[in-house]
Amino acid sequence: MARRTPFVCEYWPDGLRSFGGLDLFHELVARHYTTVVDLQTPWPDLSSTELPSDRVDELAEKYRGPDGAPIAAMDLLFLRGPLDQIREAAEAT
Repeated sequence: MARRTPFVCEYWPDGLRSFGGLDLFHELVARHYTTVVDLQTPWPDLSSTELPSDRVDELAEKYRGPDGAPIAAMDLLFLRGPLDQIREAAEAT
């Protein structure tokens, strides 16, 4: 994380919570990245699931069933900068 290289990881809030690491994970993401993209949404509609990294904890509640049980883990992309800026840089190469 210190290099701030974009990366994708599986985000499993209930697993992190059960081992006492959920808050630490959210803190590290907010400290080292600016943007989180929920990859559950197909390309090219990713901008609809882009949020500031300090709001990553909102995704822990987003993927819960009506009874409050977790639905699933999800893949997240962590970036230093807005998704549009990253997309433009990729298209320019």
